[in-house]
Amino acid sequence: MFRYILKLFALMFILFLIVGNLTAPAELTEDDVQVDGVMGTFYHIGKFIVVPFENLKYRLDRSDAGLDETGGESYDYSAPQVPPGYVESYFEFQGEKYKYYKPLNPEKSPVVENFTFKGGYSVAEGWYGFDAKDLVKDLYSEPVLEVFKLSLDAMYGKFDEEDREIFIKYTKMQGECDNGWCEDFNPVGAFNKLVDIGELGLPYTPEVMRHYLESNIDMFMKLGSGFNNDPQLPSKVIKGEEGIDCDGIVLYRYAFLYHLNKLMGIEAEYYLVGLNGVINGKVNPVGHAELFVYYPETGKWEIYSASAVTEYFYRYTSKDINLEAYKRFSQTKEAIVGYSEGDKKLSTYFKIGLTFAVDWGRLKPPQVYLPAGKLQFNSFEEALYWYLHSNLEHGGFIYIFLAGKWGSSSLGLGHTPTDEEIYEEYKDFPIKVYLSKLPTPEDPYVYRVKEWYGRTVTVEGLKEDLIKKGQYREINFIIDKGEPPEILKNPQPVFTLENAPPWLKERIVKYMTRLEKENDNGSGGESIIDLLIRGFKRLLSG
Repeated sequence: MFRYILKLFALMFILFLIVGNLTAPAELTEDDVQVDGVMGTFYHIGKFIVVPFENLKYRLDRSDAGLDETGGESYDYSAPQVPPGYVESYFEFQGEKYKYYKPLNPEKSPVVENFTFKGGYSVAEGWYGFDAKDLVKDLYSEPVLEVFKLSLDAMYGKFDEEDREIFIKYTKMQGECDNGWCEDFNPVGAFNKLVDIGELGLPYTPEVMRHYLESNIDMFMKLGSGFNNDPQLPSKVIKGEEGIDCDGIVLYRYAFLYHLNKLMGIEAEYYLVGLNGVINGKVNPVGHAELFVYYPETGKWEIYSASAVTEYFYRYTSKDINLEAYKRFSQTKEAIVGYSEGDKKLSTYFKIGLTFAVDWGRLKPPQVYLPAGKLQFNSFEEALYWYLHSNLEHGGFIYIFLAGKWGSSSLGLGHTPTDEEIYEEYKDFPIKVYLSKLPTPEDPYVYRVKEWYGRTVTVEGLKEDLIKKGQYREINFIIDKGEPPEILKNPQPVFTLENAPPWLKERIVKYMTRLEKENDNGSGGESIIDLLIRGFKRLLSG
């Protein structure tokens, strides 16, 4: 009997060693790891044996202490506070006052833009059926002003009867109110269709508000099918009369940003950035467009795009983050959040500016990323470099599209390329840039920027040019903030089976059915390492 017990113990010990080595974090397996105490003496001799014990100690310590690895600052999330360098101010829209935080001495760019404008033109490239004056007039159309009011109110957690009527009106116009769900639904909240930024504990600064306005108005933006839709007036898009793609999205977002900046007394210039790939010396006629915004008072630029990282992100770390909620809602859409297992979806979520959680398994505690305002760039060249560089570092969608390889998944490599392989493939790929200044009520004409209209660039060439000018800098868009507020730890659903539209009900039912099957099959049980850790905890606790 003793022999069988000994064999069983030996088998379990070998299994413990194997699992311990496989699940150990890199800091315990690298060759230069320093291990203290008696274990250190035998570390390099019996690394295979030592690592599992160090791994177990590592995880027990973190599980018991709820380690915060960020070293981030603490913050009172009971209400948004006036951030340093800002002062409380107000603007008025349609008879209502809105509080925001105005920068006292905003940081100014060291770069002076020396643009030479050519124009003004009544239309930009690709505009059909309307001109610059039509666009300017459309800024004050009923659909634009109503959606702006609704989106603005939502950022402050407001949803009155007038907002409700606006929501129902345009949701129905776009054919998105199946079974009448929109009539009794409040779309405002931290993880809802229209985001309340106060609920997230974020301050009402221009940089934060511009990001979340962009997020809120996108709900009423009707996209066209394919990549060959002409730009349209924003009011037609809101009413569901026309679908748009990239150049139409530029005009749509510009219409609302114009109003917000004007209300806050911020001077801004809005630029349409056209991009076309150059293939074997010939310009690919199928291009892409983005919106860049310039602020003359500070000399800073912002990018409005879902193809590159354009926001700062607060990163929170806590063992108390409800990963199951994030995982479920990311699939069912009961709340608008994301979930990434490891770094699988980081690129996507960073680009679209979504609040999301990351499940690092046993390597480290869960994390939540929260968009926290628009990145600021010192020049158009820096903004353009960042845009192209960021796109390449996060999947290279725009490059693949501009190179005419849309739908190609291998680049001739025989496998799905990594981000590093995509970067190497396209870092010297030439792109034609066409920069045009959009019309405003103050100046209702289109202007081309001579220095940047038809100029050919590469991402590596832009970087070299910035370095030569002494203007290159590394930009870290992630800011560690320590422990998250409760609302980020445990997000709540905004849709249920009772109030969800039909397509979403179907997703919820499918998820719940699949979960039940997994539980019936026992696949929801604990893993071997979970059982080992739990067992050792009980053993050590006496």
